[in-house]
Amino acid sequence: MIKKQTFDNNLKEQFKFRSFHKKQLDFFNQALKQINIDRDTNRLTVFSARCGLGKSTFLQILIKSWLTDNENRGLIIVT
Repeated sequence: MIKKQTFDNNLKEQFKFRSFHKKQLDFFNQALKQINIDRDTNRLTVFSARCGLGKSTFLQILIKSWLTDNENRGLIIVT
């Protein structure tokens, strides 16, 4: 599980001088919520979103947040 507070703090820290559009922030919040809900390791969770919505930025912050909140646990990301 990734704490929303950790994700938000890492997002602000990593991108201090960047402002995100509401649609991007909505995507980040919805994707993080879905990742925290999906605990079934027998299937994949897939996010399809249009170009420019911030999928790569989300993954960057997701990995940093995962490492902060989940020491000694693995994470598999397929792009």
